[in-house]
Amino acid sequence: MSFEWFKWIRRFQSSYWFLPTLMALIASGLATAMWWLDYYLKSADQQIVPPAYRTDAAGAQAILTTVAGSAISVASLVFSITVVVLSLAASQMGPRLLENFMKHNRTQMVLGAFIGTFIYCLLILATINGEAANKIPHLAVMLGLMLGVVSFALLIYFIHHVLVFIQISRVLEEVSNEVVTVFSRILLSEEDQSRGARKLSRNIDKALPEREADYQLTAESSGYMQLIELESMVKLATEHGVLLHFQRKPGDFVIKGSQLMRLWADQELAEEVLDEFMALIQLGVQRTTIQDAEFAIDQLVEVALRALSPGINDSFTAINCVDRLAAALAEIASKRLPKPYYFDDDDKLRVVVRLYSYRSILNAAFNPIRQNARNNVGVTRRLMETVVALCQLPISENYRSALIEHAKLIYSEAEQHFQNERDLEYFKQQYSSVVE
Repeated sequence: MSFEWFKWIRRFQSSYWFLPTLMALIASGLATAMWWLDYYLKSADQQIVPPAYRTDAAGAQAILTTVAGSAISVASLVFSITVVVLSLAASQMGPRLLENFMKHNRTQMVLGAFIGTFIYCLLILATINGEAANKIPHLAVMLGLMLGVVSFALLIYFIHHVLVFIQISRVLEEVSNEVVTVFSRILLSEEDQSRGARKLSRNIDKALPEREADYQLTAESSGYMQLIELESMVKLATEHGVLLHFQRKPGDFVIKGSQLMRLWADQELAEEVLDEFMALIQLGVQRTTIQDAEFAIDQLVEVALRALSPGINDSFTAINCVDRLAAALAEIASKRLPKPYYFDDDDKLRVVVRLYSYRSILNAAFNPIRQNARNNVGVTRRLMETVVALCQLPISENYRSALIEHAKLIYSEAEQHFQNERDLEYFKQQYSSVVE
């Protein structure tokens, strides 16, 4: 599945109109189908509907009116609870976590169930004529009553889901899983690299032509780089004999007019071809986790920083964030960062991109927490313990050297801000175990 599909799937997942609208359309089709069954299959009506549920027109209208009115009222309640939960999440855990809440389709399904029940009852109610007693859709009325019961059972489930989901441990688990998912899409094992990429070193400059680029494409608007459709980019570069070098990576903020990529071409390119290259880059008003691995880490870090703020001062939440970061960063240990080279079928270099490094990933995870936990012994101890634990994993030397650098920074912060000799001795021992 391409990253473009990921973008559209995430957009539908985080929208509160798609699934409720789909369920409303299904309810409309169901109402039409039930009316058809009642009208054309009278024998089925008499066999399926129990005598206790066979009522006159006034009774059927009363049942449907009650269910429809209750459904739309509870739908408003569900929407209000959702807004309150989103406000709470934005204020206590950060506005960038709103997408994680909104993409959960359970809330959307409950809201869609009540809206669908309301529309179904409304459409069936419109077919009941008090003067035609022999044309009462008993089967459709009974189904409307059953939909009302199921909808209110979903309300109980929704309340339980909200109470469980707003717990900080559950939120951090969701965000940590998101970090692992993003890294799984981006990171590769050594065997997954192309043959040409394995032969080239990580020095990008040596892979590029020495002459000046033939074309330099700039951003047409300001925004965050969200997506690069690399597969299509390689195909387009192969088709037109182009070597392309990206100056930015997903997650970077691009200013209008700044350089995005350089192109070396075997022949002169038309303006339409350059536009095709630009169309394969997606800019947006906010960062996303489609290709931006550091943004997923930033979400966990933001929760930790809010917990360390003087107004909250919740060390245990910050420690929990560090633990979740450790679990996510451990996933990198089993894989290597991909090299920035993309080749065509003839192993000819076509696209060179900017990628993450171990150092940049660890900087995003540890630096903000370390800087804000200078006076917090508990959080700083957990940071050092996390670095030590990661160093004990079977990791590359580049990853280990970046971890040792962070251990040195943590130990330096402890020496400057902590006065207790036992605390300082503990940090010294931990740092010595990493260096040795």
